[in-house]
Amino acid sequence: MRWFIPLLITVSLARTDDIRIDCYPEPDANEQKCKNRDCIWKSGDSLPGIPWCYMKPGVGYKQASKQDSKITLRKNNGPKNPWGADFREIYFKSSFIGKTLNVKIYAENRYEPPIPLPRQPTESSDELQLYLLWSSAV
Repeated sequence: MRWFIPLLITVSLARTDDIRIDCYPEPDANEQKCKNRDCIWKSGDSLPGIPWCYMKPGVGYKQASKQDSKITLRKNNGPKNPWGADFREIYFKSSFIGKTLNVKIYAENRYEPPIPLPRQPTESSDELQLYLLWSSAV
Protein backbone atom coordinates (compact mmCIF):
# COMPACT_ATOMS: atom_id res chain seq x y z
CA MET A 1 0.00 0.00 0.00
CA ARG A 2 2.83 2.44 0.71
CA TRP A 3 3.94 2.20 -2.97
CA PHE A 4 0.53 3.24 -4.21
CA ILE A 5 0.80 6.98 -3.42
CA PRO A 6 4.26 7.58 -5.00
CA LEU A 7 3.20 5.56 -8.04
CA LEU A 8 0.00 7.59 -8.39
CA ILE A 9 1.93 10.88 -8.14
CA THR A 10 4.49 9.69 -10.72
CA VAL A 11 1.74 8.64 -13.15
CA SER A 12 -0.05 11.97 -12.69
CA LEU A 13 3.11 13.96 -13.35
CA ALA A 14 4.03 11.88 -16.38
CA ARG A 15 0.59 12.26 -17.95
CA THR A 16 0.54 16.09 -17.87
CA ASP A 17 2.97 16.29 -20.78
CA ASP A 18 0.88 13.86 -22.80
CA ILE A 19 -2.08 16.22 -23.25
CA ARG A 20 -1.48 16.98 -26.91
CA ILE A 21 -3.67 18.11 -29.81
CA ASP A 22 -2.52 16.39 -33.00
CA CYS A 23 -1.15 18.97 -35.42
CA TYR A 24 -0.43 16.55 -38.27
CA PRO A 25 -3.15 13.87 -38.36
CA GLU A 26 -2.09 12.66 -41.82
CA PRO A 27 -0.12 9.37 -41.82
CA ASP A 28 3.18 10.76 -43.23
CA ALA A 29 4.17 13.12 -40.39
CA ASN A 30 7.83 13.93 -39.88
CA GLU A 31 9.76 16.62 -38.02
CA GLN A 32 10.13 19.01 -40.97
CA LYS A 33 6.44 18.81 -41.98
CA CYS A 34 5.48 19.37 -38.36
CA LYS A 35 7.70 22.44 -37.99
CA ASN A 36 6.37 23.81 -41.30
CA ARG A 37 3.00 24.03 -39.54
CA ASP A 38 4.65 25.86 -36.62
CA CYS A 39 3.96 22.94 -34.30
CA ILE A 40 6.04 21.02 -31.75
CA TRP A 41 7.78 17.74 -32.67
CA LYS A 42 8.65 15.39 -29.82
CA SER A 43 9.30 11.85 -31.01
CA GLY A 44 9.65 8.53 -29.30
CA ASP A 45 8.99 9.59 -25.72
CA SER A 46 5.23 9.28 -25.53
CA LEU A 47 2.70 6.52 -24.97
CA PRO A 48 1.03 4.79 -27.92
CA GLY A 49 -1.68 6.99 -29.45
CA ILE A 50 -0.06 10.24 -28.27
CA PRO A 51 0.94 12.35 -31.30
CA TRP A 52 4.56 13.28 -31.90
CA CYS A 53 3.54 16.43 -33.78
CA TYR A 54 1.27 18.58 -31.63
CA MET A 55 -0.01 22.13 -31.30
CA LYS A 56 1.67 24.66 -29.04
CA PRO A 57 -0.10 25.32 -25.74
CA GLY A 58 -2.64 28.11 -25.96
CA VAL A 59 -4.01 27.42 -29.45
CA GLY A 60 -7.75 27.90 -29.49
CA TYR A 61 -10.63 29.94 -28.18
CA LYS A 62 -11.98 31.00 -24.79
CA GLN A 63 -15.55 31.61 -23.75
CA ALA A 64 -16.42 35.30 -24.11
CA SER A 65 -20.14 35.16 -23.33
CA LYS A 66 -23.13 32.86 -23.02
CA GLN A 67 -26.73 33.60 -23.86
CA ASP A 68 -29.23 30.76 -23.47
CA SER A 69 -27.82 27.87 -25.53
CA LYS A 70 -25.41 30.02 -27.59
CA ILE A 71 -21.80 30.40 -26.42
CA THR A 72 -19.50 32.97 -28.01
CA LEU A 73 -15.88 31.85 -28.20
CA ARG A 74 -13.15 34.44 -28.80
CA LYS A 75 -9.68 33.65 -30.19
CA ASN A 76 -7.17 33.71 -27.37
CA ASN A 77 -3.78 35.39 -27.59
CA GLY A 78 -1.96 32.09 -28.07
CA PRO A 79 -0.32 30.80 -31.25
CA LYS A 80 -2.20 30.85 -34.55
CA ASN A 81 -3.80 27.67 -35.80
CA PRO A 82 -1.58 25.77 -38.28
CA TRP A 83 -4.20 25.37 -41.03
CA GLY A 84 -4.95 28.95 -42.04
CA ALA A 85 -6.56 32.13 -40.81
CA ASP A 86 -8.24 32.18 -37.42
CA PHE A 87 -11.71 33.58 -36.89
CA ARG A 88 -11.87 36.27 -34.24
CA GLU A 89 -15.08 34.75 -32.88
CA ILE A 90 -16.87 31.46 -33.36
CA TYR A 91 -20.13 30.26 -31.87
CA PHE A 92 -21.29 27.04 -30.23
CA LYS A 93 -25.02 26.43 -30.11
CA SER A 94 -26.86 23.38 -28.82
CA SER A 95 -30.51 22.44 -28.69
CA PHE A 96 -32.70 19.39 -28.32
CA ILE A 97 -35.27 18.47 -30.97
CA GLY A 98 -37.26 15.92 -29.02
CA LYS A 99 -34.57 13.47 -27.87
CA THR A 100 -32.11 14.50 -30.60
CA LEU A 101 -29.17 16.72 -29.64
CA ASN A 102 -28.42 19.34 -32.31
CA VAL A 103 -24.94 20.92 -32.05
CA LYS A 104 -23.76 23.75 -34.29
CA ILE A 105 -20.26 25.28 -34.33
CA TYR A 106 -20.01 28.19 -36.75
CA ALA A 107 -18.66 31.63 -37.63
CA GLU A 108 -20.87 34.59 -38.57
CA ASN A 109 -21.36 35.38 -42.26
CA ARG A 110 -19.90 32.07 -43.43
CA TYR A 111 -21.48 29.93 -46.12
CA GLU A 112 -23.61 27.11 -44.75
CA PRO A 113 -24.08 24.19 -47.12
CA PRO A 114 -27.74 23.30 -47.57
CA ILE A 115 -27.65 19.92 -45.85
CA PRO A 116 -31.11 18.65 -44.96
CA LEU A 117 -30.99 17.69 -41.31
CA PRO A 118 -33.93 16.03 -39.56
CA ARG A 119 -35.89 18.66 -37.66
CA GLN A 120 -38.75 16.50 -36.44
CA PRO A 121 -38.79 15.52 -32.77
CA THR A 122 -37.71 11.94 -32.10
CA GLU A 123 -38.57 9.60 -29.27
CA SER A 124 -36.07 7.34 -27.56
CA SER A 125 -35.66 5.59 -24.24
CA ASP A 126 -31.95 6.50 -24.25
CA GLU A 127 -30.79 9.38 -22.08
CA LEU A 128 -28.28 11.93 -23.34
CA GLN A 129 -26.79 14.87 -21.49
CA LEU A 130 -24.39 17.52 -22.76
CA TYR A 131 -21.50 18.40 -20.46
CA LEU A 132 -19.22 21.30 -21.32
CA LEU A 133 -15.78 21.01 -19.75
CA TRP A 134 -13.35 23.90 -19.81
CA SER A 135 -9.65 23.52 -19.34
CA SER A 136 -6.84 26.03 -19.33
CA ALA A 137 -4.26 23.23 -19.55
CA VAL A 138 -4.37 22.99 -23.34
